[in-house]
Amino acid sequence: MFTWRLKHESLAFRTNLERRGIKVESTKCLFCSSADEDDTHLFIKCKAVKAVWRALELEKVRGELEGIRSVHAMLDYLWGLDENLRVKILTMWWHWWNNWNKLREGESPVPADEVTRRVLCNSMEYLQLFKSKTSKKEELKWQPPRDGMLKANFDGAYRPGEAFVTWGVIIQDEVEDVVTAPVGRTEHVTDPFGAKVTTMTEAIDMAADLGAFRMVFETDSKLLQESLDLTKVDSSPYAAIIEDSKF
Repeated sequence: MFTWRLKHESLAFRTNLERRGIKVESTKCLFCSSADEDDTHLFIKCKAVKAVWRALELEKVRGELEGIRSVHAMLDYLWGLDENLRVKILTMWWHWWNNWNKLREGESPVPADEVTRRVLCNSMEYLQLFKSKTSKKEELKWQPPRDGMLKANFDGAYRPGEAFVTWGVIIQDEVEDVVTAPVGRTEHVTDPFGAKVTTMTEAIDMAADLGAFRMVFETDSKLLQESLDLTKVDSSPYAAIIEDSKF
């Protein structure tokens, strides 16, 4: 619904309200007060939202969108991007619109780093729930590691409203014998991505305790896989933990 309203220019930007004959005190942006508040400014050009684009490592895409004048053309551009990237951007815009509504109602806006965390968590949840799955069953079958290696499969669970996550790890060898399979609970973690990161660190610690030098770590989280890319620097709230895990 948010994207539909954006495309049809029915969101209550101050410039939209004025164009429809609704009296507003000012058409300047609520965040920066330096330019008229329209879709391009609020979601792309405003100095406040630029901080979120940078934290998500999407500055290049933001720069390309900044050169597009029409919201229709911007959405056409987004539909030409990879699905993961498109979902992340639209999720960010939705969160930023909610932040604008908080400011309009006199509440304190959510800081840029917290907006970034919510975007990463929500986009990951969406993609895991709705992204089309492969129909080839053989690709989903668990495969043992190569000779002399161990494989760790792990997952964590988070329930909204709770301040802890539960997790489980199973480590198996090349003949599929279980080496260890502990479960546990970690306090002070409050989002799904945090559950994945926490469980990954537990799996790494267990491998270290076993003295394993040749390990495979397998996860179903695409976002976690991408964050562990050695060629990239993670900018999520869990960056320090992720960089430690890479090391």
